[in-house]
Amino acid sequence: MAPIKLVRHGRYDRKKGSPTEGKLVDAGREQAARARDALLEAGLGAGAIVLSSNAERARETADIIGQGLGARAVVYSRRIELGGEHTNGIRDLDAFLKRSLEESAVMPYDVTEGLVVVSHAPLLIAAKALTEAPDLNVDYGEIVSYEPGTWTNPLFSPEMEGYINTRIW
Repeated sequence: MAPIKLVRHGRYDRKKGSPTEGKLVDAGREQAARARDALLEAGLGAGAIVLSSNAERARETADIIGQGLGARAVVYSRRIELGGEHTNGIRDLDAFLKRSLEESAVMPYDVTEGLVVVSHAPLLIAAKALTEAPDLNVDYGEIVSYEPGTWTNPLFSPEMEGYINTRIW
């Protein structure tokens, strides 16, 4: 199975009137570049797929990473945006990522050289909790490795899963 790396978007400046939208600030672009460099060091490169939340800050982060890796594709997903913020709506992360890829016109069997998922703190915190890591803080630009098949979600809510599914389109 290809490696899966979850990356929190870089620091951003919130738009007036929106607690969640905004562009990356200079520090956020630097964080995205450091994440890109760490992914290159980890062996990801031109064959990787970058799957990103479609929030502006995540798209910018994904573009910096994707261009630097020479990624085969950079795709944006509303499902990743919603699931990244509302992890209690994700029963099975593997199935969630597969569906996100398919909705973005990327077939999961195309992911042979690694998958980079640019998302939000709640998703990375949940994935980080699966490891031995006692510190569940996730910094901007931080990378968390995810081992497929290890997702457990004691906070799963079918209602939240329905919320995510009804807001995709």
